[in-house]
Amino acid sequence: MSEQLAMFSGLKPYKTPSQKEKELRSFCGKFQRWSDRKSQIETTADGKCGYMNCCNYCKSSGEKKPCAKAMRQYLKVEKIDIDLSQPFEKVMEVLDY
Repeated sequence: MSEQLAMFSGLKPYKTPSQKEKELRSFCGKFQRWSDRKSQIETTADGKCGYMNCCNYCKSSGEKKPCAKAMRQYLKVEKIDIDLSQPFEKVMEVLDY
């Protein structure tokens, strides 16, 4: 019994996501769906849509949610803070695509 408990002693307890994390996850899903619609219109040879400034941070279209990951990296590097509690269209205006 003690061996089994020792196996799980290093695990961290489950952390409930904060409201900001939930809003970011929701926004990233909406952003990825929006990007997917836009990228069907036109893409580059390597699969990047090239539609926004955050496309410079896109690694490849072969990974899961590439546009959302590129957008998050863009926000982090450029130190842009967005209010995700606003409607999607308002946030997109702030991003100035």
